[in-house]
Amino acid sequence: AHADLLVHEATNAYIPMLGDTGGVGLLERTTIKHGHSTPQMAGRTAADFGAHALLLTHFSQRYHPKARRVMRAIEEAAQQAAGLPLENVVAANDGMVIPVWQKDRKKPLRPHSAHVLPEGASEDLEFAQDLMAFS
Repeated sequence: AHADLLVHEATNAYIPMLGDTGGVGLLERTTIKHGHSTPQMAGRTAADFGAHALLLTHFSQRYHPKARRVMRAIEEAAQQAAGLPLENVVAANDGMVIPVWQKDRKKPLRPHSAHVLPEGASEDLEFAQDLMAFS
């Protein structure tokens, strides 16, 4: 069985830049006890389902959506576990618009270049670029 798009929560992530210690394995065990998932767990589920794209949701409040390096680290952790192209793994945020998946549409959820904004660019610019990418 295959899935065009898997939407999966990724509440907790091992982010050393935020001072996390103990390793991914310990974090996964703790996360499972609380009924949640990590980006790696979401990525493995996407691989098991044969998903073509992965949309990550339901993040801990410690990961602010505007903290680009943190959200990128979450996407990369899931991407590595899923074995998908990075542009097909996206950390969702409030107000995000994604295309309705169509089998004949091979566009990624968000172009890889959308992660990198010019110096001084605003969130509104990124949102507009995301919308333009799917038109």
